Amino acid sequence: MNNISVMVVDDNTEIVETLTTYINAASDMTLAGIAYDGQSAYKMILKTKPDVVILDLMMPVLDGYGVLQKLKETSLDKQPKIILYSMFAGKVRGMLKEQTGSMIDYYLLKPQIGEHICDVIRMVASTEKTSDGLSEDLEVVVSHMIRTVGVPAHVKGYRFLRDSIIWTVKDNEIISAVTKELYPGIAKRYDTTASRVERGIRHAIEMAWRRGNNEIREYFGECKPTNAEFIATLREQVKRIIRRY
Repeated sequence: MNNISVMVVDDNTEIVETLTTYINAASDMTLAGIAYDGQSAYKMILKTKPDVVILDLMMPVLDGYGVLQKLKETSLDKQPKIILYSMFAGKVRGMLKEQTGSMIDYYLLKPQIGEHICDVIRMVASTEKTSDGLSEDLEVVVSHMIRTVGVPAHVKGYRFLRDSIIWTVKDNEIISAVTKELYPGIAKRYDTTASRVERGIRHAIEMAWRRGNNEIREYFGECKPTNAEFIATLREQVKRIIRRY
């Protein structure tokens, strides 16, 4: 991948400083610009044409929603990938998808920053559509998503989950046949049984749930998901990242 140009849009100066520190430290990223309000952000996006925009929702002059609407109405050679970075990311996900369609590529809940933000930027920037609309880096995206919600990579259920989500993204029908088709299909790949696949996935989810990070609570609230709920929810999030609806 070529050097990723990233623009940061947030009215919180401390957050901007932290984000830009990580971006500037990444050898594969360039800071395209900083804006502290939506109106300035929109003008800067048109001028600098960044690959990725980290966009806050609540800002003066023009909020993040306003920026998305203006970009949607503007004819650009290439729309930037949008990472919505807000403490309200989960609560407004449905509304924003309905109002802006495919404008948002990733929802990141504040106050997460750390080196995790660079992983998200790389992941979002690398997801280009193929002829069938799916990302060439589907496995990378799914693996990152599973780790983000707290599933340890060393457990068997991690691989079962990864393959299950990839399969359900590629095949819309299989999600309705988790027990009858998905588990047996995954079991065949790993020379095991469907019941062991089910238990492995359940164990992986249990481990992630006990870790209790912000991402898994954001997706599922206080109710631990079943295997099918976990797979279906992450499938939808992955599809939002890799496909423009």
